[in-house]
Amino acid sequence: MSDVIYGRHPVLEALQSGRVLDELLLAEGVRVEGALAEIVKLARERQLPLKYLPRPALDRLVGRAEGGVANHQGVAARSAGFVYSGPGQHPGAGHPRRRAAADPGAGRHPGRA
Repeated sequence: MSDVIYGRHPVLEALQSGRVLDELLLAEGVRVEGALAEIVKLARERQLPLKYLPRPALDRLVGRAEGGVANHQGVAARSAGFVYSGPGQHPGAGHPRRRAAADPGAGRHPGRA
């Protein structure tokens, strides 16, 4: 499932923060100036695909994400949803204490019962 980020400042902040985005969506005919010029510049630097959509299509996409109508200001971005990790994929999963917590027999000395 993908997330939709919309509006000039939220999309700009997502790009500046390094968030992984799949594509940048712009309304056809939108003037690329100010914050929008910076958004397009950052997207091109990151080789992010740019797609121009008719404004009604962007309205529908953003409205569907919000369950109604939302003000996208001519720009939106799709990002991959969060991927939840399973056991053993946690950053500290290889640590002996964490293994012992997950598997009570893992922290025992081989010569002890």
